[in-house]
Amino acid sequence: MKTEVATVSEVERRVTVELDAALVDGTIDRAYKKLSKKVRLPGFRPGKAPLSILQKHFKAQIEEEVISELVQQTFPEAMEQQNIKPVSMPKVENGVLEKGKEFSYTVAVEIKPAIDVQGYTGLKIERISPVATDDDVAEELERYRTSYAEMREITGRAARMDDNVTFDMEGFIGDEPYLGGKKTDYFLELGRNMLLPGFDEQIVGLNPGETKKFDLAIASDYADTQVAGTTIAFTVDLKTIKEKIKPELNDDFAREVGDYQSLDALKDTVRSAIADRKKKHSENNVREQIFAALIEKNPFTVPQGMVEMQAQNMLRDVQRMFQQQGLDINALGQSPEQLLEHYRTSAERQVRSALLLDALAEKEGLKAEDDDYEKQYAELAVMYNETVETLKTKISKDRIEPQVMERKVIDFILSAAEITDK
Repeated sequence: MKTEVATVSEVERRVTVELDAALVDGTIDRAYKKLSKKVRLPGFRPGKAPLSILQKHFKAQIEEEVISELVQQTFPEAMEQQNIKPVSMPKVENGVLEKGKEFSYTVAVEIKPAIDVQGYTGLKIERISPVATDDDVAEELERYRTSYAEMREITGRAARMDDNVTFDMEGFIGDEPYLGGKKTDYFLELGRNMLLPGFDEQIVGLNPGETKKFDLAIASDYADTQVAGTTIAFTVDLKTIKEKIKPELNDDFAREVGDYQSLDALKDTVRSAIADRKKKHSENNVREQIFAALIEKNPFTVPQGMVEMQAQNMLRDVQRMFQQQGLDINALGQSPEQLLEHYRTSAERQVRSALLLDALAEKEGLKAEDDDYEKQYAELAVMYNETVETLKTKISKDRIEPQVMERKVIDFILSAAEITDK
């Protein structure tokens, strides 16, 4: 096997691989021999069909299979021979396959850029102190009260914001029915703008049994492109109004929420949880400041294949989240292709940041130690409510190494940074 490499750009290489005729012939012969044993042709017993007949019927299929096998068999060795480590899916350009002749193919691959990271010492970092205030606790407890509120049907007054209403609804965009036609017993919590901008305000003031007709103009930049820039003619028949009755904030409520002996015990737990959230937020904010500084000080070409893979991963995460919640991702008003395009900017920033951290770790000789892994496992155990030993059987070190190394590099940068606590 012979290989030649051509440099296309900082992150692109074209590798031409030439294979000996003997390897090509042997692979072709084995492919036809395997085919003859399983193919059924009229007038011939299994394994007895002449090669000329097989070539007549299956030449194109065999060539495709042989080329695929040759590439898969020799590609890793070719990359090792040229000391190339691809970071995205290779693009293969096949040559012509002929028995008795050498076969060559060319592979376009992307590699990590060579980055000599600069400007990572003495960074000026603002760190937010993760303090849970009394107002934070009160706000969280109010959310608890809302989630435990009972619904009571109201008569004798009109609908207002924060009410839960049911109604029959029919809308038209020109002659086309909105949402496929008339909807009955439609449920809505007023004030959350879950249907369309401005719709909730039209319902406020209606009494049960009343009907209202109105036109709702939708902005041209609205996310749902099917209705953006249109005017929808609605007819709404209000049926019921229900009001949230929140429980009193006392010891009995604390016992209803969970295993708390008093309201003070619940408050302590809430305060601790808020502090943990703020700590994570503060850490993320510090990370973003570091990434922003490194990206600004170290321009380089990013392999677009890595960006595409990361954007695809982000889209799959969102699709999985919607499926777990029983929701349709199309409700976002954008196609998967539009969402993918939206994620590419964030994906490029994430890839750029990861490459910078990898280059910095290599430059400074930073390695993940056993203590680093133990700390990561301990945090995951708390997150997933499992023991460290159980997690180790489910999650290998290889899977958490990127997170471990990111923390290692960030801690190294922070050790030489000018930090101001706010």
